[in-house]
Amino acid sequence: MNVKSILIIGNYGAGNLGDDAILGGILRDLKEISYKGEIMIMHGGVVSSDKIYQDYKKVPFIPAGIRSRFNFKQKNAAIAAIKRADMVIFGGGGLFVDSESWKAPYIWYKQAEWCRKLNTTYICYAQSIGPLKYKISKYWARKTFRFAKDILMRDEQSLMQINKWGIDKAIQGTDPAFSYLATLPKLQKTNDLLISIRNWGSFSIHRAFDIIKPICEFAEKNDLKPLLLSMDMATNDEKTDLKSLGLDILTPNSVEEAFQAISKASLVVAMRLHVNIFALFAESPLISLSYSSKVKSFLKSLGLMDIAILEPENWDYTQIKSALEVALYSKPKVNIQNALQTNREFLSKNIGL
Repeated sequence: MNVKSILIIGNYGAGNLGDDAILGGILRDLKEISYKGEIMIMHGGVVSSDKIYQDYKKVPFIPAGIRSRFNFKQKNAAIAAIKRADMVIFGGGGLFVDSESWKAPYIWYKQAEWCRKLNTTYICYAQSIGPLKYKISKYWARKTFRFAKDILMRDEQSLMQINKWGIDKAIQGTDPAFSYLATLPKLQKTNDLLISIRNWGSFSIHRAFDIIKPICEFAEKNDLKPLLLSMDMATNDEKTDLKSLGLDILTPNSVEEAFQAISKASLVVAMRLHVNIFALFAESPLISLSYSSKVKSFLKSLGLMDIAILEPENWDYTQIKSALEVALYSKPKVNIQNALQTNREFLSKNIGL
């Protein structure tokens, strides 16, 4: 298949710097395999990571809400982009998760449904699945993957789930964010201790004092400066909640700024998956607060057994204090070159290069 025009669909333009990093990685992977055709990006309208988006045409999403479905201008523009594309890439990340909202899997299912209606081939690239609580969410995810031309999952657990659904065309690669991070410089370490926490399910930032207390005590003892890191530019509630914790907050506007902050940190305590990924690539000592199965699954898929991966039942004073003592003197190393090569070979095969 000779692909001259590609449309990339994912959670882009939503202000989430982790998703921006995924897109940056996909674009670099396409460059690495010498793709020369047109690239369009479905975009939610939030301005972030200008360096990643600036050279590409942005198009709207197919409306998936009750009110937005009557936005015919948006719908027609999205349909025109899908028609124009020789191939659609559903571009990775945890798109099919209903822990925050049951609507999320439906939004991506709807984009895929229109690809099928318009006979536009699509592939699922560096995806993960779950957690999914609702039967309808599983149905939307399963149907989206079943009709994909080809599938690359970013972690072993998601690959196993695909296989359980009777879909046997998937392989395992890794998160494309690594590909983009490889283009960014690593900086000299400072005395910053970065903390990335977020609202998720029954856990709210207001309950985070049990996490913050041992970290602040440890920071004072080791002459470190505790800082909160916000990776979601579009969620004002999260920033308001973070302010209530009484620490200084870093609010980067781009992947580059976020990676610089994480690269300089002497220690990172992270809930968000992509803060974990940034820290690993920057070789910053790391404690992972595995708030979702996707975090632990992804880290295990990298073969990382020498970092502290604490699940919610272990987010107590004693466990966190113990993990901090060990983590400060560790330097995690991750070898993702083979997995990145798998990613690029997958793209090259499907694009016809």
